[in-house]
Amino acid sequence: MERFKVIFVAIFALLLTACGSKVKDISVTSFNIVSMAPQGLSGITALVEIGIHNPTVGFEVTNLNATIKMKGQDMIYLSADQLMVEGHSEKQYDIPVKGKLAEGFNPFQLLRLLSNEADMQDMTLSVSARPALRGGVGKTIEINDMPLKELIDKI
Repeated sequence: MERFKVIFVAIFALLLTACGSKVKDISVTSFNIVSMAPQGLSGITALVEIGIHNPTVGFEVTNLNATIKMKGQDMIYLSADQLMVEGHSEKQYDIPVKGKLAEGFNPFQLLRLLSNEADMQDMTLSVSARPALRGGVGKTIEINDMPLKELIDKI
């Protein structure tokens, strides 16, 4: 029985190292804001379509939260529902996103953000999410104060 455990652990470790390089191959292939609607004066809802190329096993992303800041001041808080990414696939996923303006933030500045006259240099994005295998093994990832212009230029 002990020998079986050692063999199982060795096979599992080998599988993990084989999958390691493929995890880096997961990529976002497209991004599109399908719709956006105001919810009163302090909230928005949006439907975002994202294309994901996943050459590995399926996983889920939960606890997806983001904060957009302008000149260091919180501007809008965003949250999204759970996303289940299928394994070994390239697929489009629709993600409903809810947003709430930070207290003290002028809602008319949001209109400026959506127009072409917005200066993205002063805006940063902080994101936290928990990607996990469907069995529940996962880790919370946080990215803080990433320049929004840098992110948009990559897309």
